[in-house]
Amino acid sequence: MRVLGIDLSQTSVKAVEMNISFNRFSIHDYHERLVPEGSNPEEQIEKLIQSLNKKPEKIVVNFPTEKLTFRNLSLPTINKKTIAATIQFELEDDLPFELKKCIFDYSVISKEKKQSFIHTAITLKKHLGELLVNLQQHDIDPDIVSTTPWAIHNLLKYTTLAENKNSEKDLTDNVTLFIQLGSERSELHILKNTQPYFFKSIPWGGARFSLAIQKHYKMTSEQAEKALKENGFIIPKDQTKLATQEQIELSNLLHQELAPFLNEIKQTKLIAKNFSNGITDFFITGKLALLPGLKHVFSNELNIKAKIFHGLSMLSENTMNFSEETEVSYSTAAGLALSLLSRERTSALQLRKFEFSKKSSSSDFDVKKLKGPAFSIALILFAFSLSVITRKSYYNSKIEQVNEQLEKGMRSFFGYISQGAVRSYLSDPDRLKKTIQKDLQKQKQVSSLTQNDPNSPLDFIKLLSNQIPSSILTEIITIQVGGDPKKPYTPNSENQIIAELKIFNQNAISQLKSIFGKILTDLVVSSPEEITLQSESNEKNSKNKMENKKEDFDHFWKVKFSGTWNKKGV
Repeated sequence: MRVLGIDLSQTSVKAVEMNISFNRFSIHDYHERLVPEGSNPEEQIEKLIQSLNKKPEKIVVNFPTEKLTFRNLSLPTINKKTIAATIQFELEDDLPFELKKCIFDYSVISKEKKQSFIHTAITLKKHLGELLVNLQQHDIDPDIVSTTPWAIHNLLKYTTLAENKNSEKDLTDNVTLFIQLGSERSELHILKNTQPYFFKSIPWGGARFSLAIQKHYKMTSEQAEKALKENGFIIPKDQTKLATQEQIELSNLLHQELAPFLNEIKQTKLIAKNFSNGITDFFITGKLALLPGLKHVFSNELNIKAKIFHGLSMLSENTMNFSEETEVSYSTAAGLALSLLSRERTSALQLRKFEFSKKSSSSDFDVKKLKGPAFSIALILFAFSLSVITRKSYYNSKIEQVNEQLEKGMRSFFGYISQGAVRSYLSDPDRLKKTIQKDLQKQKQVSSLTQNDPNSPLDFIKLLSNQIPSSILTEIITIQVGGDPKKPYTPNSENQIIAELKIFNQNAISQLKSIFGKILTDLVVSSPEEITLQSESNEKNSKNKMENKKEDFDHFWKVKFSGTWNKKGV
């Protein structure tokens, strides 16, 4: 099986072709394509694959480390199902974002008695989705999306160095500091017995050296990169006596840029002491690792001998020899390809899972494979048909019950009704509804004829008599409650009042206006009309009578009050 391991970065794409058969492997070839301005890594991968003599059967890529976070967990169990259930709760408490937005995978790196140590890689789903979409736009559909720390683990595990260490009966743990030097970013790894225990990605790389040379010597970026590659070096402190002033100047310039990165390495060295007795092996890789003097500076500053990692040559089942530049460039790509070894597949970190799993595709059509699914589909259809028949029978019985109840209701409402009319109403519910509403309206109209009139003149006269005090003597001439029969009907006309009164005391007119103002709204009062029924010959007798009785029933004022009956006002 031809496997292509791809080390993906923003500046270059490195790939290693490896032939894998069960647990045996061999390196077939290696490739590199730089990412020019205006391009992207995915486009370069597509061109790289197109240039191969044989298309790979499987592809493994690494996920960008700057979008990953790692956790090493200690769980008090060795049961696989318990670990799978427990790890989610551990991550929920530890991560700064919701677990449902993440995708993660883990591997058991060691077990002691009833305790397991778990290495976990986590990223946000949106980051993984973006990577897969970008790759698929260039016809690249990777089988495994893994991590750089896991690739380094694979590489160390299958080197002769790791096998020799395992063959020795030494109880001391082997702790490796592994540094990958890149152009823009560099990575620090600590591995214990080849298992990843610590990882850190730092925004520092060889571009810092090029930029420092460019500024100091006033060069272009291309000239600075060429000068670093051809003439760059760092002089260890114990060898400065043998160097010229110009060499010391360049060395100090690069050493100044290296200082922040050295501090990060020293802090990482202290971290290793938290779970071990210290670092036993120190490897550096990446093209920058070949910079003259850099290896010795690392050794002097950390008091540990730094070695260039010859990962490809050290692979136990590989017999090829590689140049130094090849060794430091393709370690990660080779480690990724080793993820598809048979004994590594179950433990390899695989971020492409669940909704991001690769869709299987096959051009071969095997009828025998359809027997199982076809039987399942037939069983499902039979169950569905049986369910439909059962539900239909149930609903029919319910409909019959409802029809019987509705028929009883119609007979009790309409009285006598023919069977044909019943069937007609049952088949047309809207018609039944309209008939019932029409009959109810008729019943309401008949009922309203037998009810008390809410606008009875007697009720108004009773109200008026209760409101007018006994000291005011009046007599009703006419009273009309309701609208004028000569005028069109309006809803407000039912409450119209017209009352014409005899008032025997002129001073009482203003009092009556006030009383009617409480009973009627929109009150209209006619001008008082003075009326005298006596003859002129009897005027003197009349005056005497008025003086004695204070009131004269043949002399009065006729006033008409009209308005709308305000039943809430009183």
